[in-house]
Amino acid sequence: MAEEKSLEKWVPSLATKEELHDALDKAFHYRGDVTITLKDGSTVVGYVCNRNADAAEPFIQVYPADKDTKVTILYKDVAWLAFTGHDLAAENSWAAYIAKTRRGAAPKAG
Repeated sequence: MAEEKSLEKWVPSLATKEELHDALDKAFHYRGDVTITLKDGSTVVGYVCNRNADAAEPFIQVYPADKDTKVTILYKDVAWLAFTGHDLAAENSWAAYIAKTRRGAAPKAG
């Protein structure tokens, strides 16, 4: 089984429409916060909870770290993206489990 590499700390190129769509799709599947800088210079840090790449105006929806309501961001407004939050699922991989087992840190069966 191939080990899945975490996207944590990755800053993708957004030079083409395809790169932008691919990066935002990965952001949707990411299990941590991302930092998005918009073309107007504002920044949103939060968890991408929804996306629609097939809409007339493709968008993502984000739960910002500093707000209680989600915000909608159009793909065309994204200038920069970074996977800045801790990947909460990274340590849940099979390889991480095996490594913990070898160190004696795995949970004991009850």
